[in-house]
Amino acid sequence: MEKKPLTIIIAAGVLLLVLIVLLIYMFSGGSKTGGEEPGFFESLFPQGGVRPGGALPTPPEKSDQGEMATGTPEAERAELKKEGKLIQVIKKPVVSPAISQDASRILFFDKQTGNAESVAIDGTNAQKISSTTILGILEALWREPKKDNYVLSYVESDSLKRFIGKTSTSGVIFLPSGITSSQWSPDGNQLAYLLPLAGKTNLVVTDENAKSPKILYSTPIPDFILFWASKNKILLVSRPSGVAPGILFGFDTQTRRADALVADSNGLTILPSPKGTSLLFAKTNSSGKDLKLFVSGIDGKNQKELQYPTLPEKCAFAADNVTFFCAVPKNIGSFAVLPDDWYMGNEFFNDTFYKISATSTVMQEILPTGSFDAINLFTSPDRKYLFFQDKQDGTVWRLVL
Repeated sequence: MEKKPLTIIIAAGVLLLVLIVLLIYMFSGGSKTGGEEPGFFESLFPQGGVRPGGALPTPPEKSDQGEMATGTPEAERAELKKEGKLIQVIKKPVVSPAISQDASRILFFDKQTGNAESVAIDGTNAQKISSTTILGILEALWREPKKDNYVLSYVESDSLKRFIGKTSTSGVIFLPSGITSSQWSPDGNQLAYLLPLAGKTNLVVTDENAKSPKILYSTPIPDFILFWASKNKILLVSRPSGVAPGILFGFDTQTRRADALVADSNGLTILPSPKGTSLLFAKTNSSGKDLKLFVSGIDGKNQKELQYPTLPEKCAFAADNVTFFCAVPKNIGSFAVLPDDWYMGNEFFNDTFYKISATSTVMQEILPTGSFDAINLFTSPDRKYLFFQDKQDGTVWRLVL
């Protein structure tokens, strides 16, 4: 019976000691912040930093002096801007920016006014280049290599319409209604488009003024997207969805034969190189996840998977046809279905930029992770600059390479 008071005293002492430890932990901050030493629980799990499910850690906050810590992506971008290596050349929402034939200006359509305009590649000397004004513009396909003509797609009275416009005149040439996709030939002398008729999708080719249309190919498969990869090679890829298998056909304009190049691939998206010798394509699993990016020959052979995946429409080939640049999202895991969720604007990507070789597939980081969701990438012919549009606000940026 004499041991019972002693037991009570010991238990009370242990409880008091635990209470003191907890109070010390609570009033000392509990976890690390900024440059402090690791907190109690962080010291138990030193690997930390990445949340369950693969989400990235919160970006570093600014210091008490209002400056970003050196060595962070934010600090690197700030330094690039300070040095003039990263500048915003167009500060308003635009549609289909492209570099002029002489590489001295950026051509675009103002999203708000519908005017065709241009600026110097440093963002100065804005000019209006066409008297045609169209509202509701969705896309402009500039004719290579001169960029003097364009196919404009726009919405009017809930109807999608297309016409050929010219920067030199105000006249337009309307294309048939119902066209689902169109593309200029590499030399700009012909125009191809897909036109559904009588239950079939018809590949039609005309001259540059939409005259003398000829149906080169018909297929019962609907909803293709058209790419004119080289003089005699047209690519037809099914409209992508992460929850539906896609297919890529290569059509030879001389033999008029269509061959399947990539088949049974969910979320299939592509980008051919300028000379039509290489191909970037991405695909997902049957649930629209596990995005993978590949580079191959234009025939889909000799496939090589890249280390960091992205969508081909977030890439651009340089003029040498070997080097290409990609904006690689670091938050891919937060999307339920790709590319569907991104197309619908459910969320934006958070990109890091890379320079990549099509032969070695080595990826070199050229711009750290930031707030950009890059689209419409293109380079200057001398590979001195990379231009891209931020999907979030429609503005255009220039990065010195």
